[in-house]
Amino acid sequence: MACYIFGAGSFYGLTARPRAGDFTIAADGGWLACRKAEVIPDLLLGDFDSLSAQPDFPNILRVPVEKDDTDTQSAMNLAIKKGAKNILILGATGGRLDHFMGNLGLLTLGKESSVNVALADAQNYICLIESGTVLEKAEQFGTYVSF
Repeated sequence: MACYIFGAGSFYGLTARPRAGDFTIAADGGWLACRKAEVIPDLLLGDFDSLSAQPDFPNILRVPVEKDDTDTQSAMNLAIKKGAKNILILGATGGRLDHFMGNLGLLTLGKESSVNVALADAQNYICLIESGTVLEKAEQFGTYVSF
């Protein structure tokens, strides 16, 4: 199962659109990005500190304000628990630097859970690769590759 997580950071548009059978989570303020992209999430998860009010939405999982994880990490933990093997996180690179750095850490958490995790925005596709991986040019990866 593939999972799309919309975070509350700057949203630069969709790099890929969820398909039927994918699981989509709006993590707190990621709700606004879902609405902008005209995506109806399967779940809205958060402590709702990034929104002025909790939206009127039928599938909400409220998490405590005081916790050790960001709302995005809570969403990823849930996706892994539900069996996601590929997770694409949008709205995870722009905005607060502390959240961006935490989101980079989610790549390692994914690897430790045998799940492919990537952060994507309009100019970046960030993921971990194994030693010896061969990269082939693909349109979705743009012009540059950095290691």
